Amino acid sequence: MKFLPGPRENTAVIEPESFEAPIRVDGISPEVMAGLFRGSNAARSHWHPPLEITAGLTGADDVATGEPYEKDLPDGRGILHTGAPGSVRIETHHRLAGDMLQPQSLYLLLAQQWARAGLMLVHGAAFELDGVGVLALGDKGAGKSVLTAAALAAGARVVSDDWVMVGLDGDGRLEAERLREFLMLRHGQACDRLMDALPNLRPAPLANRPKTVFHIGDQPESVRRQFITTCSVDRIWLLKRPSSGRFQPSARTPASPVQALSALIQATMPLLFSGRFAHESAELRKTTDAASSGDRSGSRLSTVRTGPDLLDQPETVLAALL
Repeated sequence: MKFLPGPRENTAVIEPESFEAPIRVDGISPEVMAGLFRGSNAARSHWHPPLEITAGLTGADDVATGEPYEKDLPDGRGILHTGAPGSVRIETHHRLAGDMLQPQSLYLLLAQQWARAGLMLVHGAAFELDGVGVLALGDKGAGKSVLTAAALAAGARVVSDDWVMVGLDGDGRLEAERLREFLMLRHGQACDRLMDALPNLRPAPLANRPKTVFHIGDQPESVRRQFITTCSVDRIWLLKRPSSGRFQPSARTPASPVQALSALIQATMPLLFSGRFAHESAELRKTTDAASSGDRSGSRLSTVRTGPDLLDQPETVLAALL
């Protein structure tokens, strides 16, 4: 993701690397915008209300139809129009919610604008192992953090642990691109054990418990080589929460296109698939149709359950799951 200065002061242009979908954001500088995506506390300190932020998809035809959609969030109020630019109002009493590293109101605004180009902001992990790109989707506690740590331990190249942009590139291929420039791994016996196998991974000076933040740019060169900005999406894994109790080995079973479509919608923003956002829904369906289509071998769409064997032999287990 590139953050460029706009045509006037306090304007940023955000450009994805894999997709032709730049967004112009008025009311926030490119430095602050970049800092928010990088998890910078300094960027948060510049989030001083009152603010009026507007964003639009550069070069798109703006055709607003229907009534605007208005949404109150802890850190602002979004006003969106299907098929057109939107805005966020940050009043003096609004605040950044809890330990959120990205303001929810800004996230909503950007998600709607990129949806106009068929791009989904997805809560999911993405990595590439042996030339195969994997997008892993799952609810909280399903194992995205453990899977990401295991992928690193197995020598995979990681895009992100929990926030990616998914869409079709100029050649019609499904791609996943990193949005935030950090990992935020949840503490727990499994993840902590895998972290012990990665002694060169440096946490941020201030731990964000129950998660720890790892800024990619602050890692030693040997670690940074394992991070990539984008990867193809050759496999989609629907993570099933690991079972407690008796030992169960990691396993993969075929998933249906309907299961994959449901998981994709839930992992992004279901609101944008509603009739209120007719333009965005139509564009997003092109991406979800490409993502949720299966193949004859049954290997593209899978339900994956990870077990304790992933901690003992991450490279062997991940290779078998692929």
